[in-house]
Amino acid sequence: MRGRTAKSDLGVAKKYKRAILVVSFLCIFCTATNAINTQERYEVSFCVVAQKIRTVFRITPSISTGIEARKTIAYFSWQLAQDPFDADAIFVVVKTFGLRYPLDSFYDSIEDLIDDAEGQMNITGGIVHLYLYSFSKEGLSELAHMRYNEDS
Repeated sequence: MRGRTAKSDLGVAKKYKRAILVVSFLCIFCTATNAINTQERYEVSFCVVAQKIRTVFRITPSISTGIEARKTIAYFSWQLAQDPFDADAIFVVVKTFGLRYPLDSFYDSIEDLIDDAEGQMNITGGIVHLYLYSFSKEGLSELAHMRYNEDS
């Protein structure tokens, strides 16, 4: 059995230094992530999904939801598609008073989604909801949802 030297101990310390740094970072990251409230998580997940999209088909049931949609479309530099089947995603903006999830996470058809969006407050609602949907074999599935107060 070989004896340990100060040089070999230094080599072991260098090997584990990186592992210790990674674990420390993960602990700090997890703590910070737990401190983020649910609203901020929605914003982060919406933005992650939105950055991958290039073209959207827009559903905005009112003038005020159209204004909110234009801001988001400009921010993400999306192109508008004339046909929903040509778009990477269906982008829906609705306004409500106090509803956390005014639209469903799945629709059988785009017509059902449009009908549900038009059934929301949309003109005077204080909370703006941004939704992204994609086509699947069964219908439309929600990709992301974000909400914020109209005043902010």
